[in-house]
Amino acid sequence: MTAATIEPPDHAERPDPTAIDPAAATSFPLWASDADVWTCNGNDDWARAVSVTGGVSVLDPPGGPALGVMLTENVYRFTDGRDPEAYAYLEIVNDPGHEGIPVSAGYRTAAAIVLMSYAYEHGQPEPSTDQVTELETKIMQLLGDAHDAR
Repeated sequence: MTAATIEPPDHAERPDPTAIDPAAATSFPLWASDADVWTCNGNDDWARAVSVTGGVSVLDPPGGPALGVMLTENVYRFTDGRDPEAYAYLEIVNDPGHEGIPVSAGYRTAAAIVLMSYAYEHGQPEPSTDQVTELETKIMQLLGDAHDAR
């Protein structure tokens, strides 16, 4: 029998032996782009901690300071029978040496915060910079309309 006469395996008849039930697999949220797993160092009361993070850029000018919004979810698992504990939070991330949010980026930062919150609550992917720009524009329009209505 030559190589030319060998038929490839029929995967319907012989499923991949590494395949598992997707419901049993570890899954990360769509909004997360990074994951870290820690094991206890002996000084903590948890056995394992899993942290997933995702974010969106607010400002990233060439040669200038970057600004972004980061979402982090931490899950702690215990070996003493306690239920796992989970925490989630948003934070503003600046380049080292830069504090706060420039006033000129206030609306854009607000848009990024809203979009990351929405992604978390609805299991959506991290927002794109185009989505941040679109919501920033809508926020400015809404505020302008509210001011004009006074």
